[in-house]
Amino acid sequence: MSLMLMKEKGFGGRLFRWLASVRLSVVVMVTIGAICAYATFYEMRHGTPAVQRDIYGTPWFAFLLGLLGLNVLASMLSRWPWSKHHVGFVAAHVGILLVLVGSLVSLYRGLDSSMALYEGETSDRVTLVERSASPESAPAAIEMVLPFRVTLLRFNNESYPGSRMAATYESSVRIDDRELGSFETLVSMNHPLHHRGYIFFQSSFVEGRPMISVFSVARAPGLPLVYLGTALIGAGILWMFYGKPWLARRQAAQALAAHGARENRNETQSADPVSLRA
Repeated sequence: MSLMLMKEKGFGGRLFRWLASVRLSVVVMVTIGAICAYATFYEMRHGTPAVQRDIYGTPWFAFLLGLLGLNVLASMLSRWPWSKHHVGFVAAHVGILLVLVGSLVSLYRGLDSSMALYEGETSDRVTLVERSASPESAPAAIEMVLPFRVTLLRFNNESYPGSRMAATYESSVRIDDRELGSFETLVSMNHPLHHRGYIFFQSSFVEGRPMISVFSVARAPGLPLVYLGTALIGAGILWMFYGKPWLARRQAAQALAAHGARENRNETQSADPVSLRA
């Protein structure tokens, strides 16, 4: 069917060739890359809720991701029917599609919130900060209840020598989960806590007595798809660089061996009449 669309001269064929074109993929990927670079500076200036509202959560950004997904799918289907030589190509393209789908699922079904705890305090609530459509309006704080409780046992921070600037800080917490039990763990800047799909990052702290530890709490339900897609992309690239040449060499060796066998049979058959006459 894809070959018929590629050869068709009507609107459907032109649309399919446009969706599968390298030119479209370059334009879309450069556009998305430029937007993400701009969004990084936008987030630094206006904050995460603003960049989610004004860029990542907009319909036009979702349209760009969907257009890239259609481009990848059409490019993959344009090679149909696939053969052994297309294994790496197909795996890499399926991986890209899974990464896109997982990113969209996390973007629209995920969680981006915060939790602030005093030493000794226990809570099962996180705060979602959502800004309204007007950038000048005040943020609206919305609380959400977690399926477990978090207790801040201790907070430690170390400063650079000769200054009050924090070099590192970490929180010792206890998780009380009615279904999975209780345990204690350490949350630091480079060691987040993963529990039941939620990720706790050590975000900041407020000095005082007692100390206040601030966590960024995120949930990305599409993360397994992203991991699977990344693995498929890596496997596809390895196959294209190493597996495909190995398969070509193997097929060439088999063809050479078959050719040699045919030559031997021909020589044997041509020598038999001579031996019979002798």
